[in-house]
Amino acid sequence: MISKTFSAATQYSAPVFLEQNKTMAVSLSGAFVGTVQLQRLMKDETDRDYPAASDSAWAVVSSYTAPVENQVANGDGCWYRAYCSAYTSGSPVVKLMV
Repeated sequence: MISKTFSAATQYSAPVFLEQNKTMAVSLSGAFVGTVQLQRLMKDETDRDYPAASDSAWAVVSSYTAPVENQVANGDGCWYRAYCSAYTSGSPVVKLMV
């Protein structure tokens, strides 16, 4: 499980690799004003090297402005992370559970 409490915009969680046909739970909790994105990095399925945070291929899958419980089903063999794209106040806490 990856857990990250955001305190500013442009922060991100550590990435997690979601195997093909697996499920990942996404939990966003806390009282906050801001936007947290779930991002995905598609790489060659044989490339499981830890991805660079600055890789320009990170793409937005979902954006959240309030607490949420969600799932990513039928994993596609790629990396996921949470990214705080906007922050005003509070303490958004994200958990990515594979």
